[in-house]
Amino acid sequence: TPPLERRRILPLILIAIVSNSSYSCIAPILPLEMDKHQIPQHWVSLIFLLFPIGYSLSSLAVSRLFEKVGTGKVIAIGMGLQSLLFFWLGYVFEVSLAVTNNDYHWHH
Repeated sequence: TPPLERRRILPLILIAIVSNSSYSCIAPILPLEMDKHQIPQHWVSLIFLLFPIGYSLSSLAVSRLFEKVGTGKVIAIGMGLQSLLFFWLGYVFEVSLAVTNNDYHWHH
């Protein structure tokens, strides 16, 4: 492949690797966190069931978005949303743990 194509493909490969590795990190951690917060196991199963459904539905939406706004913006939006969602996931567990322990001084 020509050098220009390699420079374009390499960032996409790195984004795919980081994105997929971040999702694979959830698999061993999420059930433990849900257990710690006494959330029933069927919710963990439902969350993992929704991953491929989410991929399928977002693929349909994103393909239309590519045509309207361009690939660069779609990739930036996707990375931003993914970052926000991972932050939110950590925040949800932190807040629920504080509420469970009656340690919600952050609320006053």
